[in-house]
Amino acid sequence: MTIATAFVYLLAAVLFIIGLKFLSSPRGARRGNQVAAVGMILAVGWTVVLLRDAFTPAGIAICTVGVAIGSVIGTVGARRVHMTAMPQMVALFNGVGGGAAALVAVSELLKLAGARPDFQTGFPSVFAIVIGGISFAGSALAFAKLQELMTGTPITYPGQQVVNGLLALVILTLAVGVLAITGSAVVFAVLLGTALILGVAFVLPSAGPTCLWSSRCSTRAPAWPWPQADSSSTTSR
Repeated sequence: MTIATAFVYLLAAVLFIIGLKFLSSPRGARRGNQVAAVGMILAVGWTVVLLRDAFTPAGIAICTVGVAIGSVIGTVGARRVHMTAMPQMVALFNGVGGGAAALVAVSELLKLAGARPDFQTGFPSVFAIVIGGISFAGSALAFAKLQELMTGTPITYPGQQVVNGLLALVILTLAVGVLAITGSAVVFAVLLGTALILGVAFVLPSAGPTCLWSSRCSTRAPAWPWPQADSSSTTSR
């Protein structure tokens, strides 16, 4: 089962990468979405198989409702959002995914009741908290800029890079503390808060047209150029 699990997750990761590659071109975007969707179905489906004995009736109900709500939102959004607003939608989806990963990681650490996590549990949890927090905050700010809820011009101040570097240093210190010293809820709550602040700080100096790229780079996810929508286009297909 361990070898099969590793193979399935590796295949899913490869499909995600291939999907992102197709998304680099408007001509291959549709196929890229389909390939990535297959990878996601494979990863989620195998996870359900692995955890089938751990599911409770309440857990099954919550997962079912979550899948239904997410499917409706995704379908409606894909069909009704104008092409000119597609970057905003991507920013929202990117942020929600990161935030969900961070919350799941926090939930896992809370189960330890303050005990120091082992490396196998602690490292991916800390990684998810940091990257998920940065992704959520950065993508939320990117959405606000793209939607013109705030100024789209770069926001800078003296010593900005120094502040960002100090925030990154604090995150690194807290991460080491969680892995090597304690699993206190206070520590990883501060870790999540600092990651959120860094996500905002990372996107602040970006202009409106480039802040989505910045928010995706903050999670080390590949970014791709968005095609200019034709003035006659009204909805995405």
